[in-house]
Amino acid sequence: FLLEHSNRDQHEIIAEKLLDQLGARADIVLGGGSKWFFDRVKDPEVIYKGDERTVVQRTQKKMSSLAAAVFEEWESFRAYDPQKDDSKPVLGVFFPDRFSYYADGKRTLRLVDLAEGAVSLLRAKGKPFFLMVEAALPDKACHENNAKRAIFEVLELDATLAWLRENLGSNTLILVTTDHNT
Repeated sequence: FLLEHSNRDQHEIIAEKLLDQLGARADIVLGGGSKWFFDRVKDPEVIYKGDERTVVQRTQKKMSSLAAAVFEEWESFRAYDPQKDDSKPVLGVFFPDRFSYYADGKRTLRLVDLAEGAVSLLRAKGKPFFLMVEAALPDKACHENNAKRAIFEVLELDATLAWLRENLGSNTLILVTTDHNT
């Protein structure tokens, strides 16, 4: 799954592009960013700038015709049965923007939960699969020079890797890399 875009900070445009790729190049996408897919924001501190609301409205229009299972709540996602819905592609966006830091005590949904949920759905298809899990928060915490957050997020990544090693079997290749040694 490759989403080509020259500026990673243009979240609203990337969300729109992601919808075009869902099903064609990606079976499941889980994470944050619900404010870029829905014209309602759970976080009252989020303020739209420029023409982002227009992009979100275009994204909403695409979603209305999207043949996918879409989730904003983790509990709804966990209750999803892909066999009943003909294995539609899945979009789960569980936070308005990026995930909060686990060290701050505000987040209960963990990276390992997302990985486990994705593996469960991919296994239900009964075919080999490629799964990419990104743990972006250690890097973000290091950019903020916040060691406590960075360490907690690296431990979250470690717990996810441990779960993957334990549950995917010995014939699975797991690669771990960083973008600049954070």
